[in-house]
Amino acid sequence: MFFLDASTTIQFLCNRLTKRATVYTNSLDNVELLADKSFLDVHLLGGKLHHKNRFFYSHSMLDQLQDIRFYTAILGVGGFSTDGIYSENLEDSLIKKAVSGCSKRTIVLAETVNF
Repeated sequence: MFFLDASTTIQFLCNRLTKRATVYTNSLDNVELLADKSFLDVHLLGGKLHHKNRFFYSHSMLDQLQDIRFYTAILGVGGFSTDGIYSENLEDSLIKKAVSGCSKRTIVLAETVNF
C-alpha cells in the first residue's frame, strides 16, 4: 500500500506505474492520471481543494490517516536542504508529517531545482 503526495515530480511516477497496487493520494492531478489504470486500487483522500497546488486537505483526513499504515510514502518537496524538507504551506506540511508517521518507509522524490 502506497501514498503518493501532491507534486509535479510525482506525476511523472504516476505515469510509469505498471504493477498492481493499492494507492492513496490527496492529489487531484495524481488521481486523474491513475484513473485509467484499472490494475490499481486508487483511493482519494478528501477535504477542501487547495486550488493552487491541487491537493485536498482537512482535519478529518489527518484523523483518517491515523488508521492507515502505508508500506511506502512517496513525498514531493518544495525545497530540500541539510536541515530538512520544506513545503509551501502549513496544510501540505501537516499531511507530509502525518503520512510519514504512518509509513514503514518514506521516500522523498525531488528534482535538482528543489535543492
